[in-house]
Amino acid sequence: MQDFTNRVILVMDDEPIMRDLAEGILEPCGAQLVFACNGKEGLDAFMQHQNQVDLIISDVIMPEMDGVQAFRKIREIKPEVKYIFASGFSESSVMSELRQLPNVAFIEKPYGVEDIEVILNKFQ
Repeated sequence: MQDFTNRVILVMDDEPIMRDLAEGILEPCGAQLVFACNGKEGLDAFMQHQNQVDLIISDVIMPEMDGVQAFRKIREIKPEVKYIFASGFSESSVMSELRQLPNVAFIEKPYGVEDIEVILNKFQ
């Protein structure tokens, strides 16, 4: 199992069960987690922790501000941050386009720690 010690991961998802899943699979690996219920909260949390956050796992469809809008705003602030979009729906054309950018990936929900590990190994 990958060691996520010293990693600060921002998890943005409007579904409590998905936030709980992320906590259950990433905290035992040593990750420090910051949670947000939507893109607006995620952007605010990122602004508070931008020097520490090196990975974001974001739902695509959320109230107030969706994952793509949050991604665009966060990438203006910190272009190098690693970003994983998670969705229960198949990948859209927008996701296919964003996936071409550096350090951006897409995974289907529900995901496991192995899925995160595979993506992080591709990022590095």
